[in-house]
Amino acid sequence: MTEPAKKALSLDEAIGSLEGKKPLVYDSPHTLLDLVGQATVTATTNKLTQIDMGGMQEAVAELRITKSRPLTGKYWAMLDDVARNKNFNIGHDDEIRMQMLQGLYALEYINGEVWYNINPLLENGLKSYRETMANEKKRLADND
Repeated sequence: MTEPAKKALSLDEAIGSLEGKKPLVYDSPHTLLDLVGQATVTATTNKLTQIDMGGMQEAVAELRITKSRPLTGKYWAMLDDVARNKNFNIGHDDEIRMQMLQGLYALEYINGEVWYNINPLLENGLKSYRETMANEKKRLADND
């Protein structure tokens, strides 16, 4: 007996239903193309003729890893601040700020006013950073 065909996803369905969350905001057409390209590689590797939800989720996971890999502690600290305040503080290093914007780690939004947020692909990494910092703070408090 043959396995029932998986439902093919339209691009809108794939983008809108990844992990049951809000649609992923694409920081550039390049990111969207990277996502579709990675999902295509996954589908081809699995000998599928269509990109399925699993392939899209795997592609997003791969892009998250790729985007997070070069970031060090000072970048995560600044991203944490940007995520909380929706802005770069005056004390932030201008060179790092420009690197974060040019590398699309932080995104600038203009809709009546200018504000910033982290790239949605980095949300899981920021959560891990915050947990690590909280655990370190607790460990230091316990040693006092």
